[in-house]
Amino acid sequence: MGHDLRAPPLTLRTADVNLPPSGLAGLAGGLRPSAAWIRQGHGLLGLGEALRVSASGPRRFQQLDAAWRQITAEQSDLTGFVSVSFSAASEYESLLTVPAVLLRSDESGARLQVVEETGKDLRTMLAEHGLVLEDGALRLAAPELPQVPPAALGPGTQTPAQYLSAVAAGLSAIDSGTVEKLVLARDVVVSADAALPAGPLLARLAADYPQTWTYRVGQMIRATPEMLMQLRGERLFSRVLAGTVDHDAPAESLLTDHKQHREHDLAVASLMDQLAP
Repeated sequence: MGHDLRAPPLTLRTADVNLPPSGLAGLAGGLRPSAAWIRQGHGLLGLGEALRVSASGPRRFQQLDAAWRQITAEQSDLTGFVSVSFSAASEYESLLTVPAVLLRSDESGARLQVVEETGKDLRTMLAEHGLVLEDGALRLAAPELPQVPPAALGPGTQTPAQYLSAVAAGLSAIDSGTVEKLVLARDVVVSADAALPAGPLLARLAADYPQTWTYRVGQMIRATPEMLMQLRGERLFSRVLAGTVDHDAPAESLLTDHKQHREHDLAVASLMDQLAP
């Protein structure tokens, strides 16, 4: 359901808080996060939804951009999370969401931001999302963490044999000069007897891969070592990675092997071409 952009502006309440030693990832493990952006223990953790706008089709970027400009014209301190489909014909909606409760953590400390609801005090709103605030310290209301049910991996849209066939075809195309570089993706299906809780999944990803950006927007949960684009003021940052090695290959080969350097150079050149005026 989309947000009524004619509704009154959202009212915010903010407060500095102390997080438990486990940080954002530890809290996420016992909660139901609606949004997340965590790296090296810091970042953003959202609970609930104060605002949600969806879009689809070839103008999905423009629709979400227009909605965000209107929303922030009324309340400029909001933080939004966005997930946009790669294809204009995708069956999945593109989404802009603002959490009802947002935790922000960095080297200087942690801050709580809550979208106020009429007739509810801060403690009541936090309790609805599984949090307790006492003397400036934030903790989980329930000490028991949700359990992740056993899961099994199975083949996705391609069988292993089909994927190996695609690899062979890709190598042939490179040898013939048809393409310079080809990135092949293979999906797998995770099956479980019960729904997989988002909080423990985010906590596990953030703990196992602290150098990646672990995030959730809508139904997407992911951890990636790459940053396509980050804009802060007039500074643009991007981190693209490339290289293909066997699981048992030494990590040093990514730095010393000519093939790995060549793959990375192609990725950087592609990015620079897209950013060129």
